[in-house]
Amino acid sequence: MDERLIEAVRAKYQYEMKKSVSDIGMELENPGGQSLEKIDSFVDNFSRAKEKASYFEAIIKNLKGEEE
Repeated sequence: MDERLIEAVRAKYQYEMKKSVSDIGMELENPGGQSLEKIDSFVDNFSRAKEKASYFEAIIKNLKGEEE
């Protein structure tokens, strides 16, 4: 397996989660008229990225188990 590609995918999901946290923080610091909807959207983005990362890790673990 290409470990660099695996790490790139992991980094992508980590970035998406960190960006969502940052976006929520900024919205909480400077709330506006659509804050509830924006925060809800950011939480959805975080949740999807975390779920994808979890699935990806399970797939990698499964594939590595098959290689051994």
